[in-house]
Amino acid sequence: AELETKWGDGLAGFSTHDAAADVGVFIEATRAVSQPVRLVGVSYGTWWAHRYLSMFPGQVDAVALDSICFGAGCNFSEWDRNHHEVARMLLTKCGADAFCRAKLGADPVQMVTTLLNDLEAGHCPDAQAFGLTRAGLRRVFGAFVTDSATLTLVPLIAYRLRRCSAQDVQALESLDYVLNAMAPDGVEETKPDSEDSLPLHHNVAFSELMRGPERTQAALTAALHGLLASTDSTPDLFRRRAVWPRYEPDPRADQTVYTSARVVFLQGELDARTPLASAKAHHHQLSGPGPGLIVFPGVGHSVTTRATTVLGTYCAMNALATWLTTPTDTLPGTCLKDLAPLHFEADGNAIGQQLGFGATPWANVAPVVDPRTTQAGRRLLNLLRRRLHNPPGVR
Repeated sequence: AELETKWGDGLAGFSTHDAAADVGVFIEATRAVSQPVRLVGVSYGTWWAHRYLSMFPGQVDAVALDSICFGAGCNFSEWDRNHHEVARMLLTKCGADAFCRAKLGADPVQMVTTLLNDLEAGHCPDAQAFGLTRAGLRRVFGAFVTDSATLTLVPLIAYRLRRCSAQDVQALESLDYVLNAMAPDGVEETKPDSEDSLPLHHNVAFSELMRGPERTQAALTAALHGLLASTDSTPDLFRRRAVWPRYEPDPRADQTVYTSARVVFLQGELDARTPLASAKAHHHQLSGPGPGLIVFPGVGHSVTTRATTVLGTYCAMNALATWLTTPTDTLPGTCLKDLAPLHFEADGNAIGQQLGFGATPWANVAPVVDPRTTQAGRRLLNLLRRRLHNPPGVR
């Protein structure tokens, strides 16, 4: 109400259309004669870039887009369903991995489904006492699948909760505490992402990025029940959207844009924010020469900051930097060949150790280190806390 009182109809000026116009005017005002211009967009930046190119299709020479958010495929109304789908894909990969299959069985999707049902029936009451109920576990998994760095926590936590020994409960309670409680000195560490403006986010998201019919809160809540992973954000998004002073969305969001600029799309296979299925279905809404859509197996949101080689180098970022220097019809280098695979045993061990589970996180042992006392542990906890406590967004 305060924003509506202050800005009135002027709120519509804080839109993707106006932001795209600003980019075009800025480029025109600052570029030197014959100076090449490259455009890079990540996540919401790809939505913004599509709108800009619909208005200035010939102004840039090359376009690189990472984590595609185009047209009807970029829909916050399906936010929680998208997290479920990535969890399902991840667990299917677990079933194809010898180590993970030995822990979760031949059908990890069914194992986790059964675990959620059993929690509802009373399984592991000691863990449920500190929040790992059916809904609580679903939300924790929703946070884990949001980022490539935490994907392998899903089967690890499912395995330990299924076993539910005293040591497992102690380890899970320690994890719950450090995710939701205080730092060692008693100071709350969880903070919103500092670069985000929630009013601006809501203004654009509620006006442009939520599609489909209105749904009742009862229907939205009921739809969460069968999900493997979820942030449980959809009911709140619809509640807030109902009272937000929305503007009319730009129809160009659904149009195909043709450009002479070379275009490359980078997309993570396990992206819960801007899903692979959406990228495959809608990336054609920007049509131009160039490498086209490149999918990175086992990688989540923001390929340039998450796709690494077995040596730890950011291969997608490096390849893209080279390509932007001299745009061609192929992405240079051997990034896809050198990409570090999703390794359930090693990755689970590494991230479990950062969380204080000891050298053998899958074993029946209690936590041995407070993760808040190590730099790696604090970094991981801050990431997980942001995923658990910040509102959704393709930012």
